[in-house]
Amino acid sequence: MKEPQASRGERIACWVGNIVAVAYLVWLAAVLSWINPKFAVMYESMAIQLPGPTAFLVTNGGWLYPCIFGLLAAFVLGKDVRLRDKRLSVVVAFVVAITAQFVAHGFFVLYYLPMLDLIDKLASQ
Repeated sequence: MKEPQASRGERIACWVGNIVAVAYLVWLAAVLSWINPKFAVMYESMAIQLPGPTAFLVTNGGWLYPCIFGLLAAFVLGKDVRLRDKRLSVVVAFVVAITAQFVAHGFFVLYYLPMLDLIDKLASQ
């Protein structure tokens, strides 16, 4: 059975959705890479013991974020090889972008863990 061809409008919508999703992923990686050294300098000046996940991010964020979000962007661009339904392709692109937003938010929370701990200690005094 022959698969129906996607219309020109569906193909354009698919690529616009892919470009928007990839641009968002690149932006997330850029923002996280930009703030990483700022947190490193701040925590170094505070001379506090960082929790393991925060220390890992501060140490490895420079290469970690481009890798994670670059792989997600490659997935968004490469998924069309397997997905023939262009509407489903757009949905998958935006689900990946939304999932990446949750991942980025998790990284932000990990960056703020030492400050939340410090606030907790100050409030309990």
